[in-house]
Amino acid sequence: ENARKTMKEDSLRRGKAIDGIANIVKFMIEPEETRLEECEKFAERAEAARLHALADARRAMIAPYVNDPAEYPVTSMSEEAFAATLDGLKAARQRKLDEEARIAREREEAARLDREERARIAEENARLKAERDAAERERAAEAARVAEEERARTAAANAPDLAKLK
Repeated sequence: ENARKTMKEDSLRRGKAIDGIANIVKFMIEPEETRLEECEKFAERAEAARLHALADARRAMIAPYVNDPAEYPVTSMSEEAFAATLDGLKAARQRKLDEEARIAREREEAARLDREERARIAEENARLKAERDAAERERAAEAARVAEEERARTAAANAPDLAKLK
């Protein structure tokens, strides 16, 4: 039992000495490790802030051309890919504006042609009404002339009878 205790005591002293040295090393290293960890976190935070600023700037650049800029993975794009995407969005927007302008011009042209056609139809209707009115006046004048001639013939036919009566 004494041999066991002696051997164990020696092992315990050796373990305590190792733990003591470890504590000293730890005490010396811990502040430097904390400083280095802060430096590492600073770099990570700086990179995150840079990516966030880059994303905000790129989203602001594409915002006029899309409904929801957040749909685009702008932070993961290279500068060339983003430039190509932006150029594509600008071209698509320009095509859309050109198409809308073309449709508006066609609509205005159709409205102008419709107005001209309505004016032409109104002029034609006025001309036809004037011709119809003139023809109606001629028919009325002809009917009045025929009625006058008929009255004159009737009066002439009755006139001899009146002469006999006298």
